[in-house]
Amino acid sequence: MNNEAVAVILILMKKLLKNAVLCKIKNAGDAAREGKAGPLLATVSGVLSTKPDLIRYADERLGFAVVTTKSFQIEPNEGNREPIICEPELGCFGNSVGLKNPGMKEALKALTALKSSFDMKAILNVSLSASSPEDFITLIQGFEPVADCMELNFSCPHAAAGYGASIGCDKNIAADYVRQIKKAVPECSVPIFIKLTPNVENIGEIAAAVIAEGADGITAINTAGPKIYIEPDSGKPILQNKLGGKGGMSGSWIFLRAVECISEIRKAVGPGIPIIGMGGVASGAQAAELLMAGADIVGIGSACGMLEQDDLKPFFDNLVSDALSFINGKEKDSTSIFLRKNKALAYSPFKIIQKEKLSEDIIIFVLDGSCKFEAGQFVFLWLPGIGEKPFSLAETNPMSLIIKRRGVFTEAMFKLKEGETVYMRGPYGKGVQLAKTKNALLVAGGTGIAVLPSLAEKLKEQGTNIFTYIGTSEDTGGGSLNSIEQKLVSYGNYKCVADNGCPARVLQSLEKDFSENKISEIKELTCYLVGPMIFMRKAAELLLACGVIGARIFLSLEMNTMCGIGICGECACGNILTCKKGTFVRFDEIYRTAELKKL
Repeated sequence: MNNEAVAVILILMKKLLKNAVLCKIKNAGDAAREGKAGPLLATVSGVLSTKPDLIRYADERLGFAVVTTKSFQIEPNEGNREPIICEPELGCFGNSVGLKNPGMKEALKALTALKSSFDMKAILNVSLSASSPEDFITLIQGFEPVADCMELNFSCPHAAAGYGASIGCDKNIAADYVRQIKKAVPECSVPIFIKLTPNVENIGEIAAAVIAEGADGITAINTAGPKIYIEPDSGKPILQNKLGGKGGMSGSWIFLRAVECISEIRKAVGPGIPIIGMGGVASGAQAAELLMAGADIVGIGSACGMLEQDDLKPFFDNLVSDALSFINGKEKDSTSIFLRKNKALAYSPFKIIQKEKLSEDIIIFVLDGSCKFEAGQFVFLWLPGIGEKPFSLAETNPMSLIIKRRGVFTEAMFKLKEGETVYMRGPYGKGVQLAKTKNALLVAGGTGIAVLPSLAEKLKEQGTNIFTYIGTSEDTGGGSLNSIEQKLVSYGNYKCVADNGCPARVLQSLEKDFSENKISEIKELTCYLVGPMIFMRKAAELLLACGVIGARIFLSLEMNTMCGIGICGECACGNILTCKKGTFVRFDEIYRTAELKKL
């Protein structure tokens, strides 16, 4: 067989693979509208399936037919400072993530490893963002080997100039982009969908224009807006970005606009073009409305922020069943029982009533309020115009937090005086479920000590003997105990070891005490570790070597978190959303995850 024949065969194979994806999407919509099958579901860009482990989770555990990545760009993008999300009304969100992503090189590496690690059943829809046809072409050529479908972001309302809606709001610009892209990659083996913005009066015309230039399908809608969201007590914008706090609208308040837009798109492009539809869907009836308007696949996004992680699968299953019943004339609601009934992102103001300086870089802040809080949960502190960060509460009545100087936000906190106001939202996550145990070992590094008082209190209530080991970077107490240490001492055995130039020196002390049988009855010992990931890993390795089994070692995974409600996926360790499940996770459940393996 000569080279020309091989080339022809390869082109035919590419077309077959491409057509198979398009047919799967289109046939799914036709079957659902005819009432023969429930709708197929898709994750939407930037929600839930934002990391490789979560992509696999959405495919294997949640049953999505299309799994969409976050929008990738050629270079890494840190996105906007927190807050990146707010909830002005129940189920109605404002968001401004700012297209945070690791860049093409790292994303390709991660997706390649993911696709080679298991047999993915879902269509992997890779979302791409660029500000020029040339950059889109580079991204398409780069991601083609790992993608089953590619979605070009012509629609983000809060992206930098030249990106997102800057392209999709103009029919001629959008069409020209697609024309240049298709000319450069005429034999691309995966379908190219264009994601459109609802913030136009002629979305049907824009859809028809990009299809005429060779786009294979349409995704709609992206978030509406943008608009500014004002926090009522402070009178300040909540979102933190270069647009003065403007952010897109998602969730319930854009559903009717989504139906309207998809209907216009379907009329404009005709019956044969596949459409992935989304926008505020949170019930089977709404999914059915989107299908009848012309969508072939139904995307679920903001509703994820209304659910506990354990409820994701039953919610999606019931939504599909309800949609099928609705189309067949039998309306039912099996999903609303899973949706939370109260807003989760509202801030409350608190005054600083005391600042206890532990060192030049660590301060205990005491606030004038109380809070129901358990070990494993966390709260967000917000300073208008500065940003927000997550913290654990050290004590709950009055509330206190241990804050270490790290960056812009904590620097601003250090400058606040007693009597000034901070804002708090939360708590988020679930408290750790304590197993009945005779002895408990609590090990914390640095400001991880903040997690321990509420944990020790619950353990003491059930009659547990407590051994607490604290590691600090330097001896800051001058022989005296701070208020948090005093409380921990009252609960049992307490030892604080300063590193003094030897990182994790407290673990050496712990190992010595094990060897001298100062901590006995290992089979009756449950261990709780708090601190930087590498510190907890070393502590876990020590405990395993001393005979403690992995099922009795709990790590507090205080991952980088941004939303707190299960939308952004930033807090995930493997497929565990710590903002939902709580920060404490059993070692034997997570030791294979990338977060531990990479250290």
